[in-house]
Amino acid sequence: MNNKNRNLLIPAITLVSVVVNGLLSPVLLLVFSIVLLPFCVVLLYSYTTLKSWMKIIFILFILILDDVLVRAFSNTGADAEGNAVIILFFFMDIIPVSIIIIYNYMKRIKEEWLSQALMIITFTIILFIYYSNFNNYGMHYSLPPSSTIEISGHRGMFVEEYQMSANSVVLGQDTIKFKSAWVEQEKVFNHEGLYKKEILTNKRHLIANYETGQSSELNLKIEIEPKIENIYTMHQNGTIYIEYQKDFDSAKIVVKNKRGAKAFVYLSKKRMKT
Repeated sequence: MNNKNRNLLIPAITLVSVVVNGLLSPVLLLVFSIVLLPFCVVLLYSYTTLKSWMKIIFILFILILDDVLVRAFSNTGADAEGNAVIILFFFMDIIPVSIIIIYNYMKRIKEEWLSQALMIITFTIILFIYYSNFNNYGMHYSLPPSSTIEISGHRGMFVEEYQMSANSVVLGQDTIKFKSAWVEQEKVFNHEGLYKKEILTNKRHLIANYETGQSSELNLKIEIEPKIENIYTMHQNGTIYIEYQKDFDSAKIVVKNKRGAKAFVYLSKKRMKT
């Protein structure tokens, strides 16, 4: 087989492998990352007479195309766990390929060291730009509630601050100290298209930070009075999360523990001083 045929056949085989992997993923992800892709890149460097910059551009193309196809057709990256798997395999693609590129660069370092070095730097920069902007491509997800008012404001989610009727409540031998409370809107990211969209939904979170001993935290129960439609409550790591859609001016948090002790904290919208 002459050089011209090899220069066409090997890239064509590599391209077909990438497309098949993308369409059939996640079935072939591991085999493709560890065996097939490195093998194709070795063939590209060993049996073609393409110029070095052509090889670099082609490798960049197949790495990005593979990632895009896997995200588009695998249905794996729709949640955070699946996206983490895709990112893992993306780096499993990059590492062996990068080793092969650097090895071939070292073989020619005396001949074209400057151009080879620039190509490797360009290769790294383009992959970094792609990963920075498209590492969540294919996902539709919401940000978790903020841990502080400052973070909520920085994210553009903060709505208003709430004030409490008491800074602390006592349940038997346990004391719960409340530090801050605020409401924020849910922020959703939609990166199913080319551009990532930020959407503020109608769903809101009332968040209250508190401090308590370990025993109280394990026994803590949260109730909201009056009852609010479509509400979800939880507490974890010193934070109470109340998710709701219908707005309210005030509420009563009922705090209980398993020993039967009960206390109340009233929340109301913080009035601006005039």
